[in-house]
Amino acid sequence: MPLKKKLKLKKKTKKQKNTKSSQNEKYEYEKGKTLEILGAIKPGLALRDIAEGMKNFYFDGKNVSTYNDKVSITHPFKTDFQSFINAEKLYKLISKLPSKKFTLNQLNETTITLKSEGVDVSLPAIIDQEVIKRISTVNKGIKKIEWKKLPSNFADCINLCSFAASSSEIESTISCVRLTKKVCVATDAKRIAYAKLKSKIEPMFIKASEIKHLLGIKPTHYGSNKGWLFFKNEDNCVFSIRKIDGNFPKWKHHFDFDGSKVDLPKKLLNGIDLASIFTEDGSIIPLNITIKKGVCKISVQTDGGKLNYSEPIDYNGEPIHFIVNPDFLKEMIKFDTTITFIEGRAKLETENFAVLTSFFSENDE
Repeated sequence: MPLKKKLKLKKKTKKQKNTKSSQNEKYEYEKGKTLEILGAIKPGLALRDIAEGMKNFYFDGKNVSTYNDKVSITHPFKTDFQSFINAEKLYKLISKLPSKKFTLNQLNETTITLKSEGVDVSLPAIIDQEVIKRISTVNKGIKKIEWKKLPSNFADCINLCSFAASSSEIESTISCVRLTKKVCVATDAKRIAYAKLKSKIEPMFIKASEIKHLLGIKPTHYGSNKGWLFFKNEDNCVFSIRKIDGNFPKWKHHFDFDGSKVDLPKKLLNGIDLASIFTEDGSIIPLNITIKKGVCKISVQTDGGKLNYSEPIDYNGEPIHFIVNPDFLKEMIKFDTTITFIEGRAKLETENFAVLTSFFSENDE
């Protein structure tokens, strides 16, 4: 009988040790994968001092999130704590770690520790209840979404059209790409770009300034509720954009005209490829196209340099000068090289993409 009691006691002690070990378990993270995750959610950080939490990564135990009142991005990421950590410091710190693996754990209510081979760092743990509340509200909405598959050419369409949207933050709907049914369109009242989607999509406006960041997560599905648009990828990273509502200008009739035609030289593709070296951070640098007697010129100027590229062309009319998205022009030349122009307007179109742009003086900015 005493022996039986002793055995039971040993078994209980072993269970207690396992429980304690489980409570102190430390998650180990891979440097490269973590930087990829944090890089994907960085666009949700506030660029201005709105609220302390909006400048930080928020770890809630299951996910890591960012929020700036217009955009919220969430990616699965398990931790043993719930806290905000300064985004800039944490990202730079992880990027400079000599080892490929590290741990991230809570020391106490005000301190998070990061440990790696030869490295032991303490970081302030920040709590911002108001931002936590807002992130939680967005994330609760995500759980109720009925996800729908995005059109297979969604990324190409919004990318090609986004350059035509207004850069103004005041005129909200024309600073967006509009999607409805099978049409994607954008305009700033000086130019219009539209593309045909391969499948139907619910009506929505996507801020053109957010498109590069949205496409960075490679979204595959979408959904919406009363206040937000949601996009997610295969890793369950969710990019949430606050909804924009309003009217959009009528635009289809502007494309209904016949005029003079000119064929662009196929070799302009070489100039477009050369111009791409001036692209910075994946942003689109519009090309200046000038057509004069016997010559077609591409020019681009950025802080990184200036390029002029010319090709002979069979044209003897008045000079034409307009701006176009290089990605669109490259896509167009693969199928058709014809530009139709009349009364200060140029129309470039293929079966699935089209741009209407106004002419301007070479001296115009």
